[in-house]
Amino acid sequence: MIPYMVTRLSAYLDLSDHYYFINVTTGGYGITTDPSKCSLSFLCGLMNSHVLDFYLKRISTNFHGGYFAANKQYIEQLPIPSATPEQEAQVVRLVNYLLWLNRNVRVTEEAKTTRDSLMLSWWEQVLNGLVYELYFPDELHAKNIDLFKLTSASSLPELNTLPEFDRLPRLRAEFERTYEASHPLRGALFDLGSLETVRIIEGPQ
Repeated sequence: MIPYMVTRLSAYLDLSDHYYFINVTTGGYGITTDPSKCSLSFLCGLMNSHVLDFYLKRISTNFHGGYFAANKQYIEQLPIPSATPEQEAQVVRLVNYLLWLNRNVRVTEEAKTTRDSLMLSWWEQVLNGLVYELYFPDELHAKNIDLFKLTSASSLPELNTLPEFDRLPRLRAEFERTYEASHPLRGALFDLGSLETVRIIEGPQ
């Protein structure tokens, strides 16, 4: 589901059995996909990325107050990159982390620690890094930045393999491990910021 007027492109994935009345005049609309081409979870990761937010703002109508139209005529122009099954699985893993954490950490204030906001930002950064590699593989690889390889080597667990009670402690532990200054994944994400394309996308809009 996507709000039709945004300051930043964003989408929410709901895989429950609920039914929603979708109408642009009431605030947004829904997207469906052909599962044989890409999953909704993968598409959610792309739709919340800095890359597609940047692209939308260059093809969409700009309204007062920094708002942009995110309706069908613009959303359907967004380019969807090809991905191998392994690449899609890695994007989906990070999407699942963020969806679960946003439901269970931000809502339950008593469960939060002082590091949880940083953890959420870190997993968003990793996800954005993977999306950059999908869209600009040649530029990243020319600088020896291979985030899919490093993420795979980090052996991050699938969320659905973790018992509910163990998810938050495990995600916190994985964050601390991969956020270490000496971890290759953190180093690669730091190097990512040196690319001209990334600087343009991440810069003032």
